[in-house]
Amino acid sequence: MVQAVIMAAGKSTRTYPLTLTRPKPLLKIANRPILEHQLEQLVGLVEEVILVVGYRQEMIQAYFGGSYRGLPLRYVTQEEQLGTGHAAMQVRSLIQDRFVLLNGDDLYHREDIQGCLQYPYAVLAQEVKDARDYGVLILEKGFVKDIIEKSPNPPTRFANTGLYVLDETVFDILEGIERSPRGEYEITSAMKILAQRVSIVCRFVQKYWIPIAYPWSLLQANELLMKETRKDYTEYGKGKLWGESGIHIGEGVKIDGIAWVGSDCVIESECRLRGFVTLGNSCFLGSGTIVENSLIGDRTQIGSMCQVSNSVLGEEVQIGSGFRTLYELLGKPTIRARVKNSWVDTGLTKLGVILGDRVRVGQNVITHPGVQVDPEVEVPTGSVLKSEFA
Repeated sequence: MVQAVIMAAGKSTRTYPLTLTRPKPLLKIANRPILEHQLEQLVGLVEEVILVVGYRQEMIQAYFGGSYRGLPLRYVTQEEQLGTGHAAMQVRSLIQDRFVLLNGDDLYHREDIQGCLQYPYAVLAQEVKDARDYGVLILEKGFVKDIIEKSPNPPTRFANTGLYVLDETVFDILEGIERSPRGEYEITSAMKILAQRVSIVCRFVQKYWIPIAYPWSLLQANELLMKETRKDYTEYGKGKLWGESGIHIGEGVKIDGIAWVGSDCVIESECRLRGFVTLGNSCFLGSGTIVENSLIGDRTQIGSMCQVSNSVLGEEVQIGSGFRTLYELLGKPTIRARVKNSWVDTGLTKLGVILGDRVRVGQNVITHPGVQVDPEVEVPTGSVLKSEFA
């Protein structure tokens, strides 16, 4: 019996403000939660999925219930989030044989998972240009010899994607590991020891691996998945449309790119959808509004003559007419954004605004690149928001 274990217990502070009100596995990409994308790839490959949950676990259980497309789901609570090794230990009594262990906030393709499952022990890796933000693998003739955690001078560019094929052997090792310098029990600590005892094959990504580390990661994932997962779009002018039930599209609406429109949406006359756009269910776009390369959450309403670019909007956001997102910085190659208490280089030349759930925005508001606004904040009419606002 092959099982899958998805680690989905963390609070995900790096994706604030979006995860202040929901767990990261329920953030949507191409109008489906991250966790649903993962489960879709696992159907037919495993016989059961065990979800290690913690932060806002009741929301995950309410959304998915006991199965997904006939695939049984079981939930195990990680009361304290003490690291990936600690998360794996929570399922010890439920594992019957081999299992694939996955990060709950990364997206993997079915073919890559299947490739790893060909071996008794395996790790999925991807060669990256800059490996400083990743743990990296040391390889010898295609087998894992060591794993080096994040380093300013990584010895290889073979990033560890956090997908492992294992069996019960790993639990005895996990029992004996100590906490890492950051105070957590790491699965990589056990993998280092396991690599000295058995042959762990390193498989390289053939399709995709998408780590969702920050709010703007959703934009990159949205573009990739809209290209990858849907082949039955309807041609709509110069663009393509995937429209769910009950949508209303007014006269003169133009699509230049790919638009995924959720159920019961209203798009009024003369709107423009450009690039890769996802509208959640029951959204409203007022006449003349432009949305490009953005993710719009369920039940969000955007007034007339707005321009939303390269942005992520949470659920039940209300925006008055004349709203505009600035998304480029003159004279600077990339945009920086605040994550927790420090500034992070997003690596993006274009980034608009990140709005948490139920934000209320007055008329004629302008937001500067990289602005993030916490849930339920009310932004007064005529405001100009810079990064220090939220």
